[in-house]
Amino acid sequence: MQNKHVDRNDDVRDGISEPIQPVRLDVREEDLPGHTDEEADLLSGEEAEEFYGDEGFYGDKNSAELETAENKKNDVLSEILEYLKLFLLVLLLSVLLTQFVIQRNTVKGPSMLPTLHDGDELFVEKVSRYFGAIDRFDIITIDTKGLDHEPNRVIKRVVGLPGETVEITEGHVYINGEMLDEYYLAENITTRVYNPQYAKVTLGDGEYYCLGDNRNNSNDSRAFGPVPQNNILGNLLFRFYPFDSFGRPK
Repeated sequence: MQNKHVDRNDDVRDGISEPIQPVRLDVREEDLPGHTDEEADLLSGEEAEEFYGDEGFYGDKNSAELETAENKKNDVLSEILEYLKLFLLVLLLSVLLTQFVIQRNTVKGPSMLPTLHDGDELFVEKVSRYFGAIDRFDIITIDTKGLDHEPNRVIKRVVGLPGETVEITEGHVYINGEMLDEYYLAENITTRVYNPQYAKVTLGDGEYYCLGDNRNNSNDSRAFGPVPQNNILGNLLFRFYPFDSFGRPK
């Protein structure tokens, strides 16, 4: 019998010898054997830290909860601080406004009848006094400290301006020799002299002659003399109460 020689590289199939063809395998890196989730429990020490990170595969749950609670606490504190800063800002603005810009005043007494009544609520602005922007017939608030009057705060009408000569005679007010038309006075009201020293006055720089509209019941420049600009507290803006008299009095 004739022996067949079989080469290791040949495939014997039905007595037919064929060469073996090489097979190419495409293997991806992620298909290579490695750690799986199930193997995580078997890992320990540095290997576990390297595989899952310093805090483990699921992280530290308690640490995360503490961090969340701490963040909420910080948010609440930040919100409280924001409200506190807002409150302080509003308070500061209110103080600045009332000291330098606008102020609420209440009329006490009858000295400005019939224009203003006892209990009227007013807003006065405090800016124009710094610039000497006071006009004739303006109604102003005055601090009588330093004048011939007990220290007090009064409200009067400006009739004489700096540099003018004011004279009270024959029941009327004269400015530089001309009788002043005082449209705001009640009928049959005359202006009497209180202190002869102030019956005729030439006003200096920054001085104003001020009278109450109720001439028979008013302590004013006839009693305490001219009012320096520094004694003016404010200029009437408008009356806000009573509501049926809302507006700027004439």
